[in-house]
Amino acid sequence: MDETNQKPPAKPVQPAQRALSIDAIRGFAILGILPVNIQYFGMGLDKIATNPTDTDHWVRAIVHVLFESKFISIFSLLFGAGIVLMDRSAQRRGTSGTGVYLRRTAILLTIGLIHAYLFWYGDILVTYAIIGFAAYWFRRLEWKWLLLIGGALFFFGWLFTSWIFAQGGDSSGLISRADELAAARGGFFERVMAHIWFVIILQTVFLVLFAAWFNAGLMLIGMALVKAGFFTGELATRLYLGLIVFGAVIAIPAITIATSTIPEGAQMSMAYSYVNLVLAPVLGLGYASVIILICTRHKHARLLTPLAATGRMALTNYLFQSVACVFLFYGGLGGLGLIGRYNDTGVFLIGAGIIVAQLVLSTLWLRAFRFGPAEWLWRSLTYGRVQPMLRSSRTPR
Repeated sequence: MDETNQKPPAKPVQPAQRALSIDAIRGFAILGILPVNIQYFGMGLDKIATNPTDTDHWVRAIVHVLFESKFISIFSLLFGAGIVLMDRSAQRRGTSGTGVYLRRTAILLTIGLIHAYLFWYGDILVTYAIIGFAAYWFRRLEWKWLLLIGGALFFFGWLFTSWIFAQGGDSSGLISRADELAAARGGFFERVMAHIWFVIILQTVFLVLFAAWFNAGLMLIGMALVKAGFFTGELATRLYLGLIVFGAVIAIPAITIATSTIPEGAQMSMAYSYVNLVLAPVLGLGYASVIILICTRHKHARLLTPLAATGRMALTNYLFQSVACVFLFYGGLGGLGLIGRYNDTGVFLIGAGIIVAQLVLSTLWLRAFRFGPAEWLWRSLTYGRVQPMLRSSRTPR
């Protein structure tokens, strides 16, 4: 066989090929998800604070306005962008990336199922994997069509989901607070069984009625944005500045006003549901624009290296957050069982400590290793061979 006609084998993208801005945005999104998720870990499904202080009220408002739905929206956009980037890599090699992508996504689905049922009932990996199987087939569309279709899916999901959220408000119908706290502080099996029905509902009813539309729309929009060059700073500076200004002048004040309509003790109101969900991706793009401008227009872009390192280990860091929170807030298997012991402020500060630890540990880890532990496993299974883990002196960063 003529070796000159052989196509190069599929392999992971090398660190030197990655855009600093995309990695930094991904790291930013992973870290920003934690202040929302840790409320459920630390205070239970209904996020009930015991005798909240004024500081607790302020912290909860900050999470509502600046964090809730914003960072998960960024991550959904980036997941879609990643599909296009993988396809481009396959095209450069002259190969079809379909088999690799489907295998990669099936492995992600498996990781997500283990994560959801044993660690964190609010897992997003299963949702991304399921929607990712369908979104992949749109990858070759022009960015304008992706934007149009994605916008339509998002709009439908926004209308329907906001209504559902406003009707629900909390999860008290699934398990009482007393029962949840007792199970969470008890043994491993008790805690898993206490949350199992919530996981099933999230991965069936909630997925069909909400996540499939909302996140699929954002994924397609993310595909459009990466094709247009948004994430790599290829668009006009005024566009990024416009998104930043819109987020600061319009989105944040509007969400703040909507937050004030949430009744005491409730998770959301009708006004908050509609306003926050539609403006969250816009504000998220404003956050991303700040990072993009620093990475592509600023001479000190390397200051964001810890954020980029966190993004390059996104799966590891996402799973690490769950493991850390399970250890801190749940009982069983040596866990501390601190659920319900802290209000919003205490839980938020614990989350901030985990974020700092992840920035430091990710940076140090990638000085010695090419991938995070979860990324190494994921890639090795995807490509059917053990990936080299140690970073040699010749390995590009």
